Amino acid sequence: MEVGAAAASEPQAGPVTLASLDYDFGDPLEPPRDADATGHRPYKIALLLRAGTEATVTIPAAYRDRAKLTYSPGSDHSVRFVACPTSPDGDSDFAGGIAIRGPVCLPVDITSAGRTWRLQLEFGADVC
Repeated sequence: MEVGAAAASEPQAGPVTLASLDYDFGDPLEPPRDADATGHRPYKIALLLRAGTEATVTIPAAYRDRAKLTYSPGSDHSVRFVACPTSPDGDSDFAGGIAIRGPVCLPVDITSAGRTWRLQLEFGADVC
């Protein structure tokens, strides 16, 4: 997947598209990845944000022991993104991703312009 050009199959909510760069949602988690000191295994998921918008991405409290965001150091469970006012391809791209402790059907809340959407991201086969 080319960053900046979201595929129709990528999870999308409001002005946000999550473009998985090294994993297809719903596939088995094989082979296992190296874990960090807290037991989380990282997955690269670029966040594409429509030019001129802002959004906050949050992992709900009930899932914070199983997953964290890796878009900025120390962000863990909630990150605010601000897109550039304009962009040649219409999106601002943010590097990072999500780190998980094991298979999980992970809800992720996207808040922008006073609205909140919930995405369900399937890490592992048949967990959602």
